Amino acid sequence: MLLLGLLASAVAQAGVLRATVLSNEGERKPFVRVELSGPTRQTLFTNTNGALSVELPPGSYVVQVSERNRTMDFRVQVPQQGEVNRTFQLKW
Repeated sequence: MLLLGLLASAVAQAGVLRATVLSNEGERKPFVRVELSGPTRQTLFTNTNGALSVELPPGSYVVQVSERNRTMDFRVQVPQQGEVNRTFQLKW
C-alpha cells in the first residue's frame, strides 16, 4: 500500500518535456538521437515530424542532440507539474 502511494506521488510530480529538433535551415529533423541527463537519464529519438514528448521528474537536464557524429548540448528545466515546450535548433 505504501509503495502504491509513493508511485502515485512520483507520477503526480512529473513534468512533461515537449521538444522539436530543427536543422540549421529550420527544417524539422526526424529520427535524431536525443539523450537526457539530469535527475534521470533517457535516450529517445525524434518522430517523423522531428518532435518528441516525454514525462520526466522535475529538475535541470542537459539535452544532447546527436546526428552523424555531431553533437550539440542544450539545457532545459522541467517543472514539477505541467510542461515545457522547447525547440532545439542545430548549428552545423
